[in-house]
Amino acid sequence: MLNLIDVVFFISVSLICYIFASMILEKRRYARYDHKRQYKKAHRAITTQHTKKRPLENLLDGIDTVLLRSGIKNKIPITDKSYLLMSITIFLYSFLYFKKLGIAAAFIYSCAITYLPFSILMIMIELNTRKIKKMYLNFLNTFDGFYNVEENVINALKATSDYVDEPLRSILKKNVTIFERTLQSTDDCLDRIMKEIGAKEFRKFLKFAKLHAKFGGNFNKAITKLREQGEKMASIESVKAASAFVGSGIILLMIFLNVIMILNLSRSPELVEVLKNTATGQVIAISNGVSIIFALYMIRHINKTA
Repeated sequence: MLNLIDVVFFISVSLICYIFASMILEKRRYARYDHKRQYKKAHRAITTQHTKKRPLENLLDGIDTVLLRSGIKNKIPITDKSYLLMSITIFLYSFLYFKKLGIAAAFIYSCAITYLPFSILMIMIELNTRKIKKMYLNFLNTFDGFYNVEENVINALKATSDYVDEPLRSILKKNVTIFERTLQSTDDCLDRIMKEIGAKEFRKFLKFAKLHAKFGGNFNKAITKLREQGEKMASIESVKAASAFVGSGIILLMIFLNVIMILNLSRSPELVEVLKNTATGQVIAISNGVSIIFALYMIRHINKTA
């Protein structure tokens, strides 16, 4: 009898252990071959592969953004590729001209002169950004009113565009027209508007608009919060923008005077000979070029942090 009980107990324990072991192995197998997780991983890899851009594409995209935000595209028919070609031409011509000062000095001055038009565009961006920032609170109030009637982000933007000033009016009207005449999605339309606007608060509004268009929710509450934040930031932003504009203008003026001085000096054969063939002359020429590049960097940094 005891032997029979021992056999039954042994079989029961073995069966329980087998069931637990099977459950653990089955769980590990599904954990290892989790199709949903594998799908997400593959989708992420494919998306990353498609969205990853080459350095040249990133460069052209950055140039296009600068051209759009500066407003130069509305006045001159220029593209990112034509601007890049123009910059390469300026660099080569400047290098050949300043080669008489030495290779190192020629390279530095060529870089500085090539970057000079870009700095002017940065100041134009700052001017447009200041104008758009001044319209932000008025835009939110007007948009809120039209959104309550239209209950559609794009239609509200279209109606609001008639009650704002340039350059915001042209940006909104152009992109809404593109949306209406093409199969462009709401996300694409808002992304295009965001690409042309450098104001941080405005870009925050557009991001909230994208989220609302995709997932829904109480957009009026978000607009109220954005309005409160905008009122707090208005005075601070105006002071920062004014300081950035004045600082950039003064630095750019000094750079122009510096470049004109170097151009005049390079016309004198005696001075060119001293600058090219003496250690002191090379130090003066190179350090002067480095100071120009540093000044251009400061213009970019000032406008980026403003």
